Parts: sequence; C-alpha cells; structure tokens
Amino acid sequence: MITHTKPLKSRANGVTELNPQKLIAFVDNSGILQVNNVNSGNLLMSLTNQTNKLLVSRICFVNVGRVYIAAGCIDGTIVFFFRPIVDSTKENQTPQSMEQSLVKRGVHEADITCISFNTEYVAFGGHDNKISVWKILGAQRVQTIQLPGVAYSTQPDNVDLRAVTDFKFITIKKKDGSKWISVPHILVLQNTGHVHLCQPRQSTPIAENIIDSGCLDGLFDVS
Repeated sequence: MITHTKPLKSRANGVTELNPQKLIAFVDNSGILQVNNVNSGNLLMSLTNQTNKLLVSRICFVNVGRVYIAAGCIDGTIVFFFRPIVDSTKENQTPQSMEQSLVKRGVHEADITCISFNTEYVAFGGHDNKISVWKILGAQRVQTIQLPGVAYSTQPDNVDLRAVTDFKFITIKKKDGSKWISVPHILVLQNTGHVHLCQPRQSTPIAENIIDSGCLDGLFDVS
C-alpha cells in the first residue's frame, strides 16, 4: 500500500507514471514529492521541495543525467529535482531523501499544462501561450518560444485566446551536404486546435498552423 502522511494535491495531473519501471510520483500539500513502486508500494525516494509552498500542477519523470523529475506549478514556476547520489556498494539502503532542487521563476506567467523532453532538452508549456526549452545538462534555459495568438492567461473568459495544450519532441531528418542529419523539432498543439512546428532554439514557430482543427484534444506519438 502507498501511503502519505499529508493530503495529496487535489489536481489529478500532479500524478505521473513511468513505464516499464512502474514508478509513480505524488506531491503532497507540504511540497514533498514521493516516488513509489506501483507493484510493491515501496517508497523508493523522497524529494523535498525546499521552498515548501509551491502548488505543483504537472510533474514528469525525465531521468536523464542527474535531473530526475521536472515539475511545473500553477503560477508558472519550474522546479528541477535532482537524483541523489546513491552508494551502489551498500545493501538494504533506506529510501533516498534529497534536498537539492532548482527553482526557476519568472519564465512563465501562468499554469504549466504540459512537459516533454528528449535526450538533450526538457520543455514546459502553459496557459501563457509559451514554451520554455531547457538543456537537461545543467538545467539552463536555451529559449522561450512565443506561439501565435493572445495568451489565455490574460483574459481566461475569452474563448478565442490561446494556450499550450500539448506538445512533443520529434526528429526530422535533413540533408547536410552529402549526408542526412537528425534535427530535433517540437510539435505544439494549442487549445484552439492549431498545430505548429518549432525548433528548440528559435523563439517563434518555423511553420504555423500546419493543422487547423478545433477537435484535437492531444497529440499522438510521432515517429
């Protein structure tokens, strides 16, 4: 059984699962993020948020380098939780507790709605109609992408305003001289059904409105 000493965040998207390891993460009202094994219920790791007052709305297992989990908050704050250093020579270790986290404020002005990553970047999108792209190594921001339209967060009662609903990293092959190279891109869906193609280091989409449909709820995996 998985138990918490304090209430969990009420928002369902504050829970995420990673396959095939079958890990699940919860954030409780004190800001402590716990990682459990779904099958056994065993607590594997407890990641403590030093600021203790952030209202997390989205979390995502990254598990690349030392960045273990990326989180986005209702006010647009971004948090990187780093993996603790574990002595693999010791047996029967207690669950790891980690105080180290990196908090980034002022990049987004509204709720973070989605997080995606590849082997090089992790990115966050939200109600401010922006995507911020970060290098996983060092958790350094490389670009903020401004999407077309006026942000939903400015006038949420206006149905014509836009926000980021979903996005995914994809790879597109391009010819460079005599050889083909793989170039990372980001496929972005807005709440209005508009889909745009972006590159991680460019501040605006390289192709706007490649799909214009009001009936899309999310993006399927793209290969």
